[in-house]
Amino acid sequence: MMYYFTLCYDKDETSRINLPVAPESLETSYKGNSKVINLISSGDTSILKSAPLRLYKFKAILPKKDSPAFNTLGIIFEPLYYLNRLRLFKEGKTPVRFIILRNASDNSEIFKTNTLVSVEDYSITEYAGEEGEFWIDLTLMEYRCPEIKKVDVSNDKAFSEKIRTSKENKKTYVVRKGDSLWKIARKELNDGSKYNEIAKLNGIDNPDVISVGTTLLLP
Repeated sequence: MMYYFTLCYDKDETSRINLPVAPESLETSYKGNSKVINLISSGDTSILKSAPLRLYKFKAILPKKDSPAFNTLGIIFEPLYYLNRLRLFKEGKTPVRFIILRNASDNSEIFKTNTLVSVEDYSITEYAGEEGEFWIDLTLMEYRCPEIKKVDVSNDKAFSEKIRTSKENKKTYVVRKGDSLWKIARKELNDGSKYNEIAKLNGIDNPDVISVGTTLLLP
């Protein structure tokens, strides 16, 4: 069986990297995500939550370009090419498409992994005697797009009543002859010094100039 490991951004073929040498093993793991509670009448029961995210871990070598020591999966680049792309995947804020092709000897597809992931962690190791070659330990975490739910409150009587009541509770005052903002503040708010609050709330630049018949909002 032949394995092909690929990482790329969705709908961006220029970002694609195919690992030149397939890892010897792939670890897929996740932790249980259920909670056990005790019910006096019926004993223990388990409350199941949504399925946890999967973790993918593997170790792979990045050989020197055209290295004769490895059976590579087609054309390869210098290790720095892959390392730079992994750094961009790690630092980017966009999920990455992780693809594993598992093909039989006749190149027919047996099983395929194709999922969005985030590059959680990776490390780079060099060994003496293997100058120019690098080993990478890579950890990927499954990515799920968040669900955005819209709530229609147009027919929610309680919500509509709350909005209506809120509007009705706003205090207003109609300016009369002889009024000033200071007088209105003292009369309606029991504090003449709050005239500036009335001016600010109603967008009045000059508190000394108000027109008779104007409806003012009161704080």
